[in-house]
Amino acid sequence: NNTKFTHASDSELVMLIDERDSHREVAAKRRDPFIDAKLLVGKPREKLLYTNLYAENITEAEKRDRYICLRYFNKIIKDVLPLVNLSLASNVSRLTDLVKSAKPFIFWGTKEQMWQAALNKTSHSSNTSATKCNISVFKAATVREQKKTDWEGTETMFAQLMRELERNKKNGKFYRIEPNNRAFTTIFKGCHSHDVGGPYRELFFKMAEEIQSSSLPLFIQCPNAREATGKNREMFVPKSMRGLYPKEKQMMIRMYEFLGQMMGLAIRTTNYMALNLPAIVWKPMVSEDVSLKDVIDIDSWVGK
Repeated sequence: NNTKFTHASDSELVMLIDERDSHREVAAKRRDPFIDAKLLVGKPREKLLYTNLYAENITEAEKRDRYICLRYFNKIIKDVLPLVNLSLASNVSRLTDLVKSAKPFIFWGTKEQMWQAALNKTSHSSNTSATKCNISVFKAATVREQKKTDWEGTETMFAQLMRELERNKKNGKFYRIEPNNRAFTTIFKGCHSHDVGGPYRELFFKMAEEIQSSSLPLFIQCPNAREATGKNREMFVPKSMRGLYPKEKQMMIRMYEFLGQMMGLAIRTTNYMALNLPAIVWKPMVSEDVSLKDVIDIDSWVGK
């Protein structure tokens, strides 16, 4: 029933199913946990997140029927996906554009096999644990406490790691390791820590904090956050290089390149970085067009 279901409610239904699938053991057993309409009854948190899906005029039975339609659509498109070059820019291939436009309606389970195959094809096995990175927690804490910006790229954990890996002359293949592996061993100076996974994960967490702060010159709060208006105030956008000295620009570019490598590493090894990046930032990374809505979402004044 297209009079009740919209683009937004359909995409929310897909997100809900993906979220529940990731937490249900039955999904691993290839059973369908959503055929029972009762299982689509929204929890309080879900009703707050998926406001379009849980509109009062959509019944649980209608959600179930809509899910069955989406499941059938996914069954069809699963055979089409391997034949489509999704790296093409817009207006090059009509088929590619159509498939990309249907992205919000494709379940993660439909894409996962293709995604994993791409990661496996480009992965590189190496003895990464032999690479030891020494990080000074106290040096990074001083930058944060004194509210300094690490323009020299020497004091924050992010910059220290960048220099450690550069010193070890790590090329692109180094970051293409297999899932659930660590790219290096983390040693926190003076902390007597033994890295069996904890310090490594802590380093990624701390780097994400630094990236989204004034400790690094890379990102600033989005306009909505600075003006305390509109939504998405938790988002960060790249900092402008206007008016900077050439040396400062070079350091920023060097840091952005390293951030890209860290993002790729995080995706491959599932040691994720908690970065709050809006659509206007991540869409160009995945060859998607940025819309006026994406701009307004982080800068309400643009729409006034």
